[in-house]
Formats: sequence, structure tokens, C-alpha cells
Amino acid sequence: MDADRVVNLDADLFIRSAQHYHDIVAVDYYHFLDDPSATYRDPKSVLRDIAYSLEWADPASPVCVRTRLGRKMAQERARVFRTFIEALQGQLTGEGVFPFTL
Repeated sequence: MDADRVVNLDADLFIRSAQHYHDIVAVDYYHFLDDPSATYRDPKSVLRDIAYSLEWADPASPVCVRTRLGRKMAQERARVFRTFIEALQGQLTGEGVFPFTL
């Protein structure tokens, strides 16, 4: 189980999520990662799907990788996704797109 989660945090998760969820938006510009109706099985955006995977690297999460080596590897891989999400949010904020208001 740990190995599956660690491998599924490879950087190609961006591509795999987009292929799997080809029928939803890449980024929800209105909610970003805070859509109250989003779930693990119905993430509402590709970015949210990726963000759910970060729980595998969070020691406080009940679905966190359990072994010491697996946790270390997952946390290193999750750093890539956190950096991407933070950069995207910063860019959207700088462009005045986020937070989205009506």
C-alpha cells in the first residue's frame, strides 16, 4: 500500500490526473482547492485531485504512508506538488484572478 502511494506521487501525476479526469476543469478558479462539494472520488478539478494525493504525505492524515522510508519519499515528492500549487495560486493572485469574486 505504501509503495502504491509513493509511486502515485511521481511528478507524472499531473499528466495522469488530467488524462483520467478529462471531463472536468483543470483548475477551479472560483473555489481553487476549497470547493465544499469536492470529494476524493469527485474532485471537481484536476488540481483538486492532485491536492488530495498530498494526504498520503501528511503524518496527521489517516491515509498517510506508514513506513519511515515511504513517508520520507512521499514528503519529498509532495514538495513538488505543493510548490506548484503555491506558485499557481501566487500567479493567479498577482493577475487578479484569485480570489475570484463576482
